[in-house]
Amino acid sequence: MHSEEAESLFRQYLERQGWQYWTEADFRRELELNKAEPAPDFTLLDASGAPQALVEVSQFKGDIDSIQEDELTPIRTSPLALKIRKKSNQLRKVRQHLKERYGDLPTMLVLYDPHGAQTHHMVIMQEILGLAFSLEVNPLEGKVGSRGLVLTPKGKFFRFARQNAYLSAIAALSKEKVPAYLSGFEQEVAKIKSRDYKKFSDEFEKIYNKYLSKGINVDEEIPVLQIYQNPHAEVEWGHELWGRFDRVWGSIDRQTYGLIHNGLLLAHAGILEGISLPDPAYSSRSSGFYDE
Repeated sequence: MHSEEAESLFRQYLERQGWQYWTEADFRRELELNKAEPAPDFTLLDASGAPQALVEVSQFKGDIDSIQEDELTPIRTSPLALKIRKKSNQLRKVRQHLKERYGDLPTMLVLYDPHGAQTHHMVIMQEILGLAFSLEVNPLEGKVGSRGLVLTPKGKFFRFARQNAYLSAIAALSKEKVPAYLSGFEQEVAKIKSRDYKKFSDEFEKIYNKYLSKGINVDEEIPVLQIYQNPHAEVEWGHELWGRFDRVWGSIDRQTYGLIHNGLLLAHAGILEGISLPDPAYSSRSSGFYDE
């Protein structure tokens, strides 16, 4: 079953980047495949129009009334790993089918949960990456140095490294108020110090109307990805495949795993420094998950 809402949102994401792509129907038509042959939901294309990366999109569905505010599904009962294993097998089949013609293409499974529970950062970090903190300790001086995140055997990327090698990354798709952040609206609101609700409301309304008068829609939500690279992948999900406002997690060195790119932060820094950010349409990109 196709995840229509998720696929529509991911299509918006691609078009905002100005990237060329094929849908599943385009893929079958261009490669003259029948319905029995495997096809990805989306195929990202390079400047020449040739397949560059394969993407499968999947959505979690649940009764919104059964989810309490600020409550996550317990990780031990989370269907996240099962969903990834089932959906990413499609990518493996497609990749193998195209290997002779296009070589080993990077693959990514994009997950969308309208409620944000199954794709919550901490759920992915523990269930899929099995991350734990490591500390640098100097016993002679009795000092503790910096700490970093390391992959552990509790995570599926570590335990099933060989079986997972075909999968370059998984990503959590979400909608975020990017204009509110980039314009400085959120930062200005955060500086309101009043604890009185009426005073806070008045100050908030004043700031809101100021940005509204400038033509900035601080309520607009834009699709972005939080990408988690597979450190054991045969082909990585490289820089050219990172969206303008994406956050990317990957190997910092052989031992630690962490945030290696924050597109939203960089974009905000660029605006603060007076740097003109290029329209994404003119960027360079335009011209078993595991078996048990």
